[in-house]
Order: sequence, then C-alpha cells, then structure tokens
Amino acid sequence: MAYEGGMESIVGLKAAADLGTQQFKAVKMSGDFAVDVCSVAGERAIGILQDNPALGHGAMVCKGGVCKALLGATVSASGLPLQVDVAGKLIPAVSGKNVVALSLHAGAANDIASVLVQPGNEVLA
Repeated sequence: MAYEGGMESIVGLKAAADLGTQQFKAVKMSGDFAVDVCSVAGERAIGILQDNPALGHGAMVCKGGVCKALLGATVSASGLPLQVDVAGKLIPAVSGKNVVALSLHAGAANDIASVLVQPGNEVLA
C-alpha cells in the first residue's frame, strides 16, 4: 500500500488546466505560478501533483520527500530511478532522461506507488 511522509510541497501554484483527473501524475511549469501534467517522455518535472484541482485553483505539488505517484509501467524493484512518460505517469528511467523520483517498492502499470521525489531532476547517464 502506498504511503507518503516527510513530503515537501510548493506553495502558491495553480492549475493551468482542469487537473481533476490527474492526481499523482508528474507536473511541469506552464506559465507564471501555473502547472500542467508532463506530456513528453523524460521531460523535466517540478514534482508530483497530490490533489485534483480545477482550472485556476491551487495545486498541491510534492517537490521532495516521499509521496504517492501513478505508475505507467511495471517497476520491478525498489531504488529504481523513474522518469515521466507521455501521460505524466512514472516509468523506469532510461539513459538521457530526467530522473524525477526513486521507487520505494515494486508495482504494476496504473498502481499508485510510494516514491522518493528527487529535486533537481538529474539526467540518467
């Protein structure tokens, strides 16, 4: 079962679109103080959306620590670097892509998993 703890969030962000069905997906900046779901595989994310805001409403984004995230593929073990897919879900990272988080346990596609969000999005060598 997924859990969260020691989560750091970013204050003052708003949804750039209706994110009512996007909870636990990776988000990126999309204008001044606005976020939207990541839509390019391996792109840089600022964190993981923890709520489901409507357009223009406040968005709770985990920028560090342990939080819940939606998986887009099978994650076979804990400690694996994770990147975003084209739907903002987290998948095992491949070379040259931005690492958003580390897995804390194994999971299947569309599972809600606990991840350790890595500020800075290092690129996997």
